[in-house]
Amino acid sequence: MSDASVERILEELQAAWNSGDGHRLAAVFAEDATMVDVRGRMLKGRSHIGDEHQTLFETIFKESTFQIELLDAYSLGEGLVLVHTSSIAHIPDGPRAGQNHGIQTQLIRNGEIFAFQNTLCAE
Repeated sequence: MSDASVERILEELQAAWNSGDGHRLAAVFAEDATMVDVRGRMLKGRSHIGDEHQTLFETIFKESTFQIELLDAYSLGEGLVLVHTSSIAHIPDGPRAGQNHGIQTQLIRNGEIFAFQNTLCAE
């Protein structure tokens, strides 16, 4: 997998978040993907990831914006890439109002996110 493919996935994550579309965001995840969110919840499967994000975009992350940046990517062979990213979510209102910095670890399998761990950074 090329760096361009990783960048395409990250660009789509960012665009989907910024459009408030949880199912579009989930479309870059494998059907059998897992995601551990910043609260430590494990979301299993593309549809679960999409549904949970759509709920967030309609409630506490309403009108939020998101920036994600590639830190590094390591090919593990056989279509697997280990990726680290950093992010900033700008949340206008609610319990997480302000800038929320995160760091993520992703395992990309054959062009889709297979595993995603999101950690909120201490300020």
